[in-house]
Amino acid sequence: MLEDVRLYDEQRRAFGLRDSDLDRRMPPREVARFLVREGLKAAMLLPLALLGVVCFAPAYWLTWVFSRWAPDLQSRATWQVVGGVVVYGLWIGLLAVMAGILWGPQWGVGVGLILPFMAFAELAAFEREASAWRLVRAFLASRQTPLRARASLRQQRAAIADVLDQVRDWLEQPATDDRSEDAITKT
Repeated sequence: MLEDVRLYDEQRRAFGLRDSDLDRRMPPREVARFLVREGLKAAMLLPLALLGVVCFAPAYWLTWVFSRWAPDLQSRATWQVVGGVVVYGLWIGLLAVMAGILWGPQWGVGVGLILPFMAFAELAAFEREASAWRLVRAFLASRQTPLRARASLRQQRAAIADVLDQVRDWLEQPATDDRSEDAITKT
């Protein structure tokens, strides 16, 4: 069973596919609509996403470094949130002070008030663009993968799922064997 899962996973990765890509069928008309729609959104959101990357890259990196100090994997997300609030707060404060020094106090206050909202907008734009890029990558990978290879991978996945279903059924069966009873209850 483990060998089957390993083989399936290796073959799937060799084609650059995720498991969900095997079932994806994209008619040309839908592809064209997707490209036009996402192209227009990218034209608007890409500058905002790039601005966010440039503006907040140091804070993002420092938050990542801070989260690596977590004592274990379960607490890493908490460390990221707490570290992110502190680091991003300090970073926005630093940018606001720099703007105030360079262009006057009104600019500093404005930057300090606007940057938190911009950070969320830039993050949303970046996540949207990253998601669209993953969809395009999946489409291209599925188009380049031969139909027979995709069918073979789907069959392997179905066989693995059948074995896992049988194992689950076996584990859920109540014990009916007399040997499973306690020897004390028999006497």
